[in-house]
Amino acid sequence: MQTKAAAAASPNKPKVFYNTPAHFLWIGDHTRQLTGAHVEYFRGIRNPIGIKVGPSMATDELVRLLDIVNPLKEAGRVTLITQYGVSKIDDHLASHISAVQKSAHPVIWICDPMHGK
Repeated sequence: MQTKAAAAASPNKPKVFYNTPAHFLWIGDHTRQLTGAHVEYFRGIRNPIGIKVGPSMATDELVRLLDIVNPLKEAGRVTLITQYGVSKIDDHLASHISAVQKSAHPVIWICDPMHGK
């Protein structure tokens, strides 16, 4: 039985990595540098991930970040956590939604009411 299982295993199958101690990992406002180690780490793990999105994020930066962490546009991989605050939501949310829709990235949108200021 063990011999058959070993023979059936694909030697070319890529390894996948998960961060198992955490419940939900996210990229925050201070850790979203596109060429930084934090984004590279998230690119390399298979966990579903969150990205905090607020008024300081440009629309093109958001799309580039999605391209990096989810290049195959896998549904369920990315949750966008909005945190604009009442005074800035009208100025930014619509453009972020439009940019994500144009990119065809499937994302889940949620609101973080505790960190929006």
